[in-house]
Amino acid sequence: MNAPENILYFSLGNIGYQAEKMQKLFNDYSFSPNENGYYLKFINENYWANNEGVSVETNCFQSEDHFNEYLKLRLLWNYLYEE
Repeated sequence: MNAPENILYFSLGNIGYQAEKMQKLFNDYSFSPNENGYYLKFINENYWANNEGVSVETNCFQSEDHFNEYLKLRLLWNYLYEE
């Protein structure tokens, strides 16, 4: 298996420890590399003394902007239809 090489790392900001909720929002993406080597992982982080947030590690998207497009759609769908 040849894993994709375009691994992206970025922060979602100081939103508290919400990695588990974010992972559930993207439950159709694998937390660990799937049979094709793709994965999407949300990680709780401490950035500074009291700033807790979430980081993303993934190779499923072409760029952070590409990920943000999917994130916006997931959040809208969740807000409008799941609540």
